[in-house]
Amino acid sequence: MIQKLKITRIIIVLVLLILISCKDSKSEEAKDAVKKTDVEKAKLTCEDIALEVVKSSDLDLKIYKDYFVRIERIENDSITIQVYFENNLSDDPKVKQMVESTIAWLLFLPNEKQLWNTTADPENPIKVNYTFNNLENIYKSCNIPKTEISKNSKSDTSKDKDCKDIVVEMGGGEECLVRNSTLENVYANIIKDEAVTDSKYLLNAIPTNNKSIDINENGLINIEYKIGKDKIEIEMNYQGGVTEVKIEKSNNDVIKTIIYNAD
Repeated sequence: MIQKLKITRIIIVLVLLILISCKDSKSEEAKDAVKKTDVEKAKLTCEDIALEVVKSSDLDLKIYKDYFVRIERIENDSITIQVYFENNLSDDPKVKQMVESTIAWLLFLPNEKQLWNTTADPENPIKVNYTFNNLENIYKSCNIPKTEISKNSKSDTSKDKDCKDIVVEMGGGEECLVRNSTLENVYANIIKDEAVTDSKYLLNAIPTNNKSIDINENGLINIEYKIGKDKIEIEMNYQGGVTEVKIEKSNNDVIKTIIYNAD
């Protein structure tokens, strides 16, 4: 009887040891799976992240079985993305003759969490919505600076800029030093915050070359863009005067000048 009890106890102990061992093994497997996932995330390339953004967007891609993305250009904190598909033009099944066809050109601004479709008109892009939000790796993978964008109704808060009034011969205005920003962000905020009269007539994005736009509304005749290296000059020509907007890069900051001139 005593011998049977001893054997029973030994069996119970062995079963408990096996259960504990299995639990530890599963725990280690779970940890390894988490580590593997983290490593895979860290290995995402700039194009991998761009593809995830495009996949989660409302860009109409339903008719394409397969599509691809290519990073065409990275400037400051903006990424130009080409979305394309491949066609096999060969009649011989053994030989492939692949050609690329562009579906869309996109401008991605990670810091502002904005995606624009520039295919039809680069200077008047269409906003594209997307849901992918794991953007932490994009700054390192795409080698772009991370800039915190204020969530306040006014994008350039007082703590982010230093401003002073300026006076010219036939008018006056304001000059501001916007810290830790880019030309694109400052320009976008001028429109968003209605920092100048008739800002609604400004192009949605900075043009790549000098450009003149006829308006002929509300006394505004036209708008002229002069694009230089790290500098943008905008003249809004009215029947009774000129509004000058200058945006210039200064190290990591941007100098924004707005002057109202009377004729």
